[in-house]
Amino acid sequence: MACVLRKTMSMFIPLHTIHFNFAKTCSLSCRFCYINTTKNHTDYLSIDELGSFADDAKSLGAKRLILSQAEPLLRGDWRTVAQIGNDHGLEISLDTTATLVTEPDILFLKTLAPTSHSISIDGRKTTHDSLHGINGAYDSSMASMYRFKEAGLQFDITMALLRATIPDIPHLTKLARTFKSTARLSFRRRSGKEIRRGNEYPNPREILQVREYCHIMRKNGIDMFLNLPPLLQYIDGSIPTRESVREWAEPFCGLLANGDASICGVSDGVPLLFVGNVKAEPFKEIWTKADALKRSISYEGNRVNGICGRCPFNSYCNGACHLWSHQEDDGCLGLHGLCQNFYDEGFIPENILNPPIAAVANLEKCL
Repeated sequence: MACVLRKTMSMFIPLHTIHFNFAKTCSLSCRFCYINTTKNHTDYLSIDELGSFADDAKSLGAKRLILSQAEPLLRGDWRTVAQIGNDHGLEISLDTTATLVTEPDILFLKTLAPTSHSISIDGRKTTHDSLHGINGAYDSSMASMYRFKEAGLQFDITMALLRATIPDIPHLTKLARTFKSTARLSFRRRSGKEIRRGNEYPNPREILQVREYCHIMRKNGIDMFLNLPPLLQYIDGSIPTRESVREWAEPFCGLLANGDASICGVSDGVPLLFVGNVKAEPFKEIWTKADALKRSISYEGNRVNGICGRCPFNSYCNGACHLWSHQEDDGCLGLHGLCQNFYDEGFIPENILNPPIAAVANLEKCL
């Protein structure tokens, strides 16, 4: 059915979420960070430009604005930016390390429309502080989480899935239970500072163990999700709050601090994914181009090799993360490396590839 929808829908796809990477400074030195942070002034969008962008975004159907990249609270006018989005009827969600949250920040967030925020906790205290490069980072984040809870502000807890954090996943479970939060385990870009130099990524067998753990936790009432493509995922494992799995990127747009718009929310330093700059042209026009660009790198046109060409979910997943492909082979048109690794190591049975419809329903049993 997803394939039919893709062929019959109009060329215009309403926008849903904007991932605004609007800060370029950070107080931490995370080992897995992919962002080209700076300690100096960067060319931010002006308040007037942000207002025009918000007008266009709302007219395109946008519902949510995520304020992210580096540490958003280090940008001095972040409340002004958040207020502009809120005044345009957008849900404002902070994606933060929460090391710098103050009581006035909490009071301000309470004035915005209710939504859920995202706070990074990458393991127990020693693991977290080591990965973030600052002693005391964990304690600062935990103190902020209690402020969020006391204020009635909802938040998810996210953890980078690395070999160093896998032993601490039960700690994430405990935090999710304590704060009544959803826990999310996500892969970090291989271009992260030290990830690209070391052996920090888990292998397929380790990933499957984490997947099973998350599955069991969900059965026991803990909302815990591992960010995997649908071929590798349990049916109940698709991360909620997104429209669908790879169609997640069709109602989604990234915006960088300098106004560059991208088809990916974490595409800092990948110009191939940029589709325009809101300083130079209206966002309405950029979004139309972004829609066309997404389709130009879709499975139907290019993803015909390897596991992506044989996957029963290819019309739904659409090759998953194009940025992952970019990291693997310096291009966004390649197959998805994670799924291909699983296949090459024998974890994906042949009988579910290029299957009849009935076989798709049995995917969970096969995996």
